[in-house]
Amino acid sequence: AGAAGAGEDVEPAGYLTESACAALDGTEDIPTPLAVTCGEAPPGLWQPGGRPKEERILVEETGETYSPAEYERLAGMGQAKKWRKSVRVPGADGQHLGDYLAALGARKGETVVGRRVGIWWPLDESFYLGTVEGFIPTTGEHTVRYDDGESEDLLLPMQRVKWLPAETGRAGAGALLGADAAATSAAADEMDA
Repeated sequence: AGAAGAGEDVEPAGYLTESACAALDGTEDIPTPLAVTCGEAPPGLWQPGGRPKEERILVEETGETYSPAEYERLAGMGQAKKWRKSVRVPGADGQHLGDYLAALGARKGETVVGRRVGIWWPLDESFYLGTVEGFIPTTGEHTVRYDDGESEDLLLPMQRVKWLPAETGRAGAGALLGADAAATSAAADEMDA
């Protein structure tokens, strides 16, 4: 009993450093903030990259950030408690944010189910590798199952995503595991040099 020792199976950490992920083939989508409005609140910018339930809206005139529910209350619409309907996207004919995000997610829709991805987690400064397992048309979210077995529903168009080749192996603690690890490590070392 106790800590895992030599010879015991240890669950891989499942992440890659930024340079290790950059060394892999594939394209990377990096989203930009999205202009939003709500009632009497000053204009805001929906910040990309937030984990579910951690979304943030920046009000540029004050430099303050708010959760969507807080922004809705700031707008005097807190009684609605449905920020996906009360927060709007001004450049999209005032479309409800929820409808806009669902349409944005639908652009990739089912076509990316089965794809290997690296999802950037800004607080960890790492890419977590996984596979897109499903698409939820009503919200525009995709279900991503990470290599460590955890899964979450994400608005992929609002995440920094590296689209990886299908044969991309599992991630360990900062580098790929197995045969691909040496090549990725060497390429990452060259990029860091």
